[in-house]
Formats: sequence, C-alpha cells, structure tokens
Amino acid sequence: MAPLPLATTAAPLRVDTAIRQFNLLVDGAEATHDIDDDVALDLKQVLRNAVGNGQGLSTVRTKIEVRYQEGRLPLTLKGELLAALDRVEAALTEASDT
Repeated sequence: MAPLPLATTAAPLRVDTAIRQFNLLVDGAEATHDIDDDVALDLKQVLRNAVGNGQGLSTVRTKIEVRYQEGRLPLTLKGELLAALDRVEAALTEASDT
C-alpha cells in the first residue's frame, strides 16, 4: 500500500483534512485486505470519539498498538497510522491555538 503524499508546505493540516487522511489509510488497508472490516471500523470510531471528546489521542495510539500486537495490523500500516495520527494531533494543536 502506497503512503499518502504529504503536504509540501510547512502549514499544518486542517483537523478535518488530517482525520480524512487517517481514514483514507484505514479504508485503503481494508480494501486491500491488510486489515479486516471490524478493525477498520474500530480504528475510525476510536479516532472520532477521541477527537469529539477532546481527551487527546492516547487512546487511538493504544488501539493501534493493541491491534498490531493481536496480529491484526501490519507493521508498515502501524507506522503510517501513527504518522497520520501525529498530523491529526498537530492540526488539533494548531486549531486550539487560533
């Protein structure tokens, strides 16, 4: 699975764009059968809940690690999702500073 292209400017992503990129990674992995549909749904729901509750993204990081440890998430995808989650976190930080 090819990683999504990163923005070439230094400007942080908008929150909705960063979340969309995370979800596209999940959807792509599901479409190529790298992860099962229940794992895809779980990851997207955990992110949506974490952002909606404003409680930080540690629960999402933990969920990614748990799914990897269960053998239900490939190592490469784990790294891509954590990088995408970093972009979500940066977007949330930027949004709260404005």
